[in-house]
Amino acid sequence: MTGDVYRFRPDVFRAVTEAVPLICPAKKDVVAFFRGAGLRHSRLDALAAEVRANREALRKHDMVHELLIVANEDPSNDGLRVQREILKRIVDFNNFEACWPKDQLAAKGAVAKVRELIAEKDAFTRMAQAHDNERAARIKEQAKKVEEARKSKEERDSVKSALYAAIVMPPGRARGVAFEVVLNRVFALDGLLIRESFHLAEDGIGIVEQIDGVIELDNHLYLVEAKFWSENLGVGDVAQHMVRVASRSEMRGLYVVHPGFSEAAIRSVADALQRGVFILGTVEELVHVFEADGSISEWLRAKLRHAMIDKDPHRLVTSK
Repeated sequence: MTGDVYRFRPDVFRAVTEAVPLICPAKKDVVAFFRGAGLRHSRLDALAAEVRANREALRKHDMVHELLIVANEDPSNDGLRVQREILKRIVDFNNFEACWPKDQLAAKGAVAKVRELIAEKDAFTRMAQAHDNERAARIKEQAKKVEEARKSKEERDSVKSALYAAIVMPPGRARGVAFEVVLNRVFALDGLLIRESFHLAEDGIGIVEQIDGVIELDNHLYLVEAKFWSENLGVGDVAQHMVRVASRSEMRGLYVVHPGFSEAAIRSVADALQRGVFILGTVEELVHVFEADGSISEWLRAKLRHAMIDKDPHRLVTSK
């Protein structure tokens, strides 16, 4: 096998080749070192026999080099385990008194070198692992965003279809209820919806208020009034919702209706802007926003600017 399949880096291989002969005083100790590390190979058996027969013909350095090649070329999990155990035995070695006196200082230096290289390798491994973990996290986050975008588009398409279905329903209460439901889904798309339609009741009186929904936009709450009629809302029709809003501190009002408002109703809401904030929106505008793949939140903000700056709560906004 060629060197590019070795598991030990060349510098680690050289350092181990230098360290093992120094910490193993005798040639039989070299054999024991590799056996203890778990190496099982015919070449190790052959060297053990040579040590017994003619140890003077062998050099420890050559033995270690040859056995390291054998261990390093094993691609199996057993080979990897042996390689790790070889390194561990060197790194953990501290019985330098067992070395030849003339070799003790060199053995300390050789062991220290292996420890240094292993620590460096571990540092690079940790950095590589951190990089891999970071990359995996980015990929996971990107996949999550893609999935969220897919689900968001599916929900938007579903809401759009429900809105169009409500528009073509025959006139009557069923259409009005269907529109209230789909309008709350419209607001939920942008995370604006706080509460769906509900009613307030008093003992002995029954239902005293019917609220079509509550949304929150830029830290402000809006009571929602949803109407799907055959004719424009008049002054009396918008006044009831203005009273509901006025009875709640810091509350704002939002109308989303079909087909629209009478001129008198628009003037009455505009006059009320000095006492509170009201927005007059239409189903036609909603359709334009969906057709343009626009943002419901930005549509409402544009309407709000016209109401508060221009005192025009009704100006049609179809480009957001």
